[in-house]
Amino acid sequence: MKTQVYALHIAYNGYEDKIWRTVEVSSKYTLAQLGYLILHTFDTLAYHAFEFSFKDTPYVLPMILEESDIENAIDATQAKLQDLNLAIGDTMEMVYDYGCSHVFDIRVTSISDMAKGTGTHYPYVVEGQGRGILDDVSPEQFADYIHQIDMTGESNFHVNRNGCDVIWDYRYFDLKGENILLKSGVKRVRRAYEGESEE
Repeated sequence: MKTQVYALHIAYNGYEDKIWRTVEVSSKYTLAQLGYLILHTFDTLAYHAFEFSFKDTPYVLPMILEESDIENAIDATQAKLQDLNLAIGDTMEMVYDYGCSHVFDIRVTSISDMAKGTGTHYPYVVEGQGRGILDDVSPEQFADYIHQIDMTGESNFHVNRNGCDVIWDYRYFDLKGENILLKSGVKRVRRAYEGESEE
């Protein structure tokens, strides 16, 4: 099967106009890898479980598959995008952190054949807006932070990043910087969930 490129529009549920990405990924990408990409590009700390839902089928990480009895669940590390028979306009959902339930809405916007010799270009963030979300903050609390920033024009919310106290503002997004760090970031998240393998 010829490798294809899927363009996916990914938006944080409820804030589709403020926090979103359009990404391009290989059809050989697994749903788990797509999850790792989402966790990285939406600025999470990537330490909670996540789950995809597509056409009423749940796709979960192996640790969840082993510990739960989710009916008809499929291992997300084994489910490649090309096996889902995706079509333009198809939608799926990813939930991150069962406790807080942050929801990302994903829509297929285009499908094209991958040009020969361009495989290393992917994954790639085409465009986006908004820095991302906050771990261990409920969607309701996060909505309050967004409202406060929108009302005052500034953020007073502090987070710890790499041992440093920094002001976190959902509006900040650097497309060029995102793509520079994307591939290494996705690999780092994958190691956190799956161990050392990067195949």
